[in-house]
Amino acid sequence: MDFFTAQDRARRLSGRLVLLLLLAVVALVVLTCVLVAVTVVVLNPERMGAGDPLTAALEPRLFAMVAGGVVAVVVLGGLVRHLQLRAGGSAVAEALGGRPLALDTRDEGERRLLHVVEEMAIASGLPVPAVYLLDDAAINAFAAGHDSHDAVIGVTRGAIEHLDRDQLQGVIAHEFSHILHGDMRLNLRLVALLHGILVIGLAGLDPRLLDAAHEPFAARALVYAILMGVEPASREAQRAVLGRQALPEVVAELDALAEPLDRLSPGDRLPLIELSLPALRALSPAQGARFRSCLDGLMAAETAPGALQWALHRLVRAGLDGERRALRDRRLADLGGPLSRLLSALALAGHPEPEAAREALAGVSAALGVPLDFVAEPATAAELEWALSRLARLRDADRAPLVAAMVCCVAHDGRVAPEEAELLRAVAWSLGCPLPLGELDAA
Repeated sequence: MDFFTAQDRARRLSGRLVLLLLLAVVALVVLTCVLVAVTVVVLNPERMGAGDPLTAALEPRLFAMVAGGVVAVVVLGGLVRHLQLRAGGSAVAEALGGRPLALDTRDEGERRLLHVVEEMAIASGLPVPAVYLLDDAAINAFAAGHDSHDAVIGVTRGAIEHLDRDQLQGVIAHEFSHILHGDMRLNLRLVALLHGILVIGLAGLDPRLLDAAHEPFAARALVYAILMGVEPASREAQRAVLGRQALPEVVAELDALAEPLDRLSPGDRLPLIELSLPALRALSPAQGARFRSCLDGLMAAETAPGALQWALHRLVRAGLDGERRALRDRRLADLGGPLSRLLSALALAGHPEPEAAREALAGVSAALGVPLDFVAEPATAAELEWALSRLARLRDADRAPLVAAMVCCVAHDGRVAPEEAELLRAVAWSLGCPLPLGELDAA
């Protein structure tokens, strides 16, 4: 099944449902206006005269006044509700009586729920959402938010107590489908309980790193370490930046995690970043500002910034701040320049030899039917940011070919190294086209 085609078809069908809903609202407003006008006439007999109440109620001036008042109430009520929900999924969860689950909770059922949500996030390539618990004995769950960056998942106490781990995974996987398909934008209060099976583990990750991802000081240290460069000169300069700007407690955590971080396998950095995002989003405004300042300092001190470091840095910032919602109205043929820059960088990541990278890009250009120019120079962070900001306007129908082109650029030689897979997933994540774990193994 082609996800993007199915999503486009579902959106068209959803558009019809929205139109029918709007028609129903208009009909309800008209009926309300008539009833209010009739009531006004009945309570004021002098308005009715010799006619019947309905005829008098439909007198243009009276009906216009009543309709204006009713519409104003509807609009103001909707505006107030919209403002209440601008905070995203957390506002919905709190309005329903939910409370955020602490990442360091000692309750066995709550910890199992947090682990399942983290597993589903890594499996789907989406950010780890905040989890809210509703003290309700019923079995239920919901996903809410404007997009994947401010999404939350709410689960009732009954679901935790009565569902085993496999059943809970099915429920959470279903809620992640709402996040991935963008259903939450259509209905922020969507509550559903369906079953599906998706099992993914975090095997291979050091437990100390997993624990660090859930603790505010350690999570910051973990992300700093992942974003630091590989060149000794870069790491020395970046460590000096952290010594000046980061909190002493965070620097101490960085030292404590040195040994497991040295053994961190390629390909494990992205899952750890995803796991750390809930703890990072929970930082106070002052802590968040200091954290962002340190991120910028790390990038500025990098002596040889590569595409992977840029992509991971961008992923962290997008996970914290969200992405600006761009109008999706451009075709692949309209974006030859940004495509050339991004795909050339990916081709060079998969094939260090320029000729092999050029050949990979030529094959992708022919497959897409879009003329592409090979750019042999390594891409700067500014160039990649420019390319990605332009490609964010790509229409939904053209996103599947773009993801396929990205994979082909890297896998032209028949293999995808862990570092290459990590770069692909990070870029795809930034484009709103997450690549689940295992997706690249079949490339």
